[in-house]
Amino acid sequence: DEFSTSILNAKPDNVVEQRALEDAFNDAVVRFTHFVKVVDDSTVKTKAMVSGFLRGSAFICRNNQAVIDMIIPVLLAKHEKLEETSMSALLIQVK
Repeated sequence: DEFSTSILNAKPDNVVEQRALEDAFNDAVVRFTHFVKVVDDSTVKTKAMVSGFLRGSAFICRNNQAVIDMIIPVLLAKHEKLEETSMSALLIQVK
């Protein structure tokens, strides 16, 4: 429990507005039912996150993609309009 509290209270050090993760992701939604294997870098963009979220898709990156292996779209504010600026992603490395 102490570990989870520490994570939820963590604040980024690379932005001016330093909100705790718990507050920043309070209205966030993760929604996917399957993974799609991609063949190029086009999915490593927020525009692709909107499409993935609408389709319920997460992504397995192309072979030899640098740094990340999977991408899971995240809608940051469930009550706002679904658009590119309201999306983020969980980036996963399993190498």
